[in-house]
Amino acid sequence: MSLGTILLIILILMLLGVLPTWPHARSWGYGPSGIVGVLLVAFVMLVSASILIANTVRMGLFARRKEIGIMKLVGATNWRIRLPFLVEGLFESLIGAIAAILFLFAIKVAFIEPLNESVQFIPWIVNKDLIAIIPILLVAGALVALVAGLVGMRRFLDV
Repeated sequence: MSLGTILLIILILMLLGVLPTWPHARSWGYGPSGIVGVLLVAFVMLVSASILIANTVRMGLFARRKEIGIMKLVGATNWRIRLPFLVEGLFESLIGAIAAILFLFAIKVAFIEPLNESVQFIPWIVNKDLIAIIPILLVAGALVALVAGLVGMRRFLDV
């Protein structure tokens, strides 16, 4: 899961009111144009991560093209061939999502918690906010991997 996916999920949840927003965001210059800019950057990063996942799946399919050809000759359906690649992509995306979650906690401990004591007028991120995002990050990582994997395999298996 990329940083863009994480940013996109957090911003959408803030806009929907699920996560609290900073009360002084407008006075700091993070108005609607700032949110649109961050959403744009997050969307570009999400699309680039999807392209990378689709390309990785295609390379895996290309590396195993002889085995796939044999499977097709003995009557395997396209979904029977796709399933191992989708499971592999799903597993790798969940590992990436867990790494992203651990990275978020490490950044919070290393940078945000020391600032809590010195700068008290800013409402900092608390553990409750990070824990609320964990299931959303896992689901989003799995969905991005599955969609990118299906798109990456679509043209390759039409033989």
